[in-house]
Amino acid sequence: MIFVTKFDPFTSSSGGASRTRAVLGAYAARGAVPSRLVALERFSRDRLRSDVPVERHRQDAWDLLLGLARSRSATTARYYSRRLASALADLPDDVPLHVDYSHMLVNVPARSRARAVVDCHNVESELVAQAAQQARPGWRRALLALEAHLLRAFERRALGRARVLLCCSAEDRERLAAWARDVRVFRNGAERMAVAKRPETRALFVGTVAWGPNRRGLVWFLREVWPLVVRQLPGAALDVVGADPSADVRAAAASTSGVVLHGFVPSLEPLYETAAVSVAPLLEGSGSRLKILESVAAATPVVSTPRGAEGIDADGVTVVEGAEPFASAVVAALREPVVLSPDVVTSVSWDRDAPVFDDLAAPRARGGDEPDEPDRPD
Repeated sequence: MIFVTKFDPFTSSSGGASRTRAVLGAYAARGAVPSRLVALERFSRDRLRSDVPVERHRQDAWDLLLGLARSRSATTARYYSRRLASALADLPDDVPLHVDYSHMLVNVPARSRARAVVDCHNVESELVAQAAQQARPGWRRALLALEAHLLRAFERRALGRARVLLCCSAEDRERLAAWARDVRVFRNGAERMAVAKRPETRALFVGTVAWGPNRRGLVWFLREVWPLVVRQLPGAALDVVGADPSADVRAAAASTSGVVLHGFVPSLEPLYETAAVSVAPLLEGSGSRLKILESVAAATPVVSTPRGAEGIDADGVTVVEGAEPFASAVVAALREPVVLSPDVVTSVSWDRDAPVFDDLAAPRARGGDEPDEPDRPD
């Protein structure tokens, strides 16, 4: 099997990397271990494991221009590498192909997409469209709306050729069903954490702060929700974990009290031990939030927006909409801490035996060869 992904999944504790490792585990359980794991170099850091070799391919400024010419989408262009594309130019027909993240298809020849299994993680055009809706009227909203249109056109062409699409939720399956014949749900999960819970009056946010939906949701929470919490509980604290918080996150944190910005931390267990509640204040997104499931796996209740909890059916998750109801739910969790039961914790484990993988370890073309043409907008 050839496994193509945007970053080395053994260099990160992000939700996307966790899903990628779970998919690799599901294949391994069926005897399908990748003979090649191909990734972009700029997303690769120090590795969690050294026994899984990864080909890392560099990018340069020309790649961005070439990627834009191939896909017409600025989002997708960021993931094009002519070195990676060259490494995939002559794929053998008898080897299974898995592509992690839909935008990595910009590197895959059109004739090879017909036998590719693509794990979408998110419907990327839906994320951009939601960001456009959240933006203030003006040039930024117009550019985001245009990018959503161009990205959706690329997804429709590229994903429509794929053999099978994997996604995180029934909601995403409905979004993708118009483009592909075979769309399957592989639900997100989490690995159980060995956490000795001793909750204090502390809330916890964990996420990739550089990711737009996380950043915008966190800023909203810090500005609109957390001040309502500390008004009722002056001694409450909020731990925010995520590398490289942006200027607007730092400003929002400084405008209220009790907020601790940790940046990147090597281990989350100590923070989950003292957290009475975890928050997922997303206002946009698709797929499902792995950090919610991670919190449940750490026996920590979660308060989430409806968008944040989309695709998640787990005990211990309270879904509320609006700043005041969100603050009330957080205050209730801080006043009367609850430790989730072992049964609830176990319920969010990854299902690596999911039957959706049973027929994916062997190659199967969907018709004859397709011409290797550059992607063109409709």
